[in-house]
Amino acid sequence: MSEESKTPEVPEVTDEWRERNAKAQPDPLLGALVETVTESADSQFHITLTVGGTLITGRLVGRLRWAGELVDQYGSGVTFMSQVEKLWRENDEENKAKKDSAEPPFAEFIHLTDARVVAANGLVPGGAMGMFWRGRLNEVQGWSLGTMSHSEPPSD
Repeated sequence: MSEESKTPEVPEVTDEWRERNAKAQPDPLLGALVETVTESADSQFHITLTVGGTLITGRLVGRLRWAGELVDQYGSGVTFMSQVEKLWRENDEENKAKKDSAEPPFAEFIHLTDARVVAANGLVPGGAMGMFWRGRLNEVQGWSLGTMSHSEPPSD
C-alpha cells in the first residue's frame, strides 16, 4: 500500500484527556455527533435534546453552518455573526494544521437550526420556521435522533 492511501492515525484518547474534558462533554457519543457535523459542512442530523427538563428538537449542524444560516436569514441585524463565523473558521483551520496532535477533536457547544421547544400545547415557535439554538453540551441530559412534530388529535 502506498503512503498516500494510508488511513490517517486516530489520536489516542488518554485517561488524562477524558478527565480534563468529562465535565464539559459528559456524553462522548453526543460529542462525537457534534464533532462529526463540525468537521463536515454537509453533515446534519435531526435530533431531540433534553435540556434542563425541556425538550428541544431541531437539526444539528456544525457551528460554521449555524452562523452562516443565521446571517443568511437575519442579514444586517446579525452582522457581528459574520465576524464570529470568520474567527471560528480561522480557528478550525489552525486546528486542522495541528490535527497530527495526540488529542482528538473536542466540542463544548451544540448548534441547532429549525429548533423548537416542545411544550404541552405544541411546538414553540409554531409555523414553518424554527429558531437558531446554541447550548452547552454539558447541559444536555438526554437525546435521541429524530425530531418531534405536532400532530392533530384524531377526529371522532
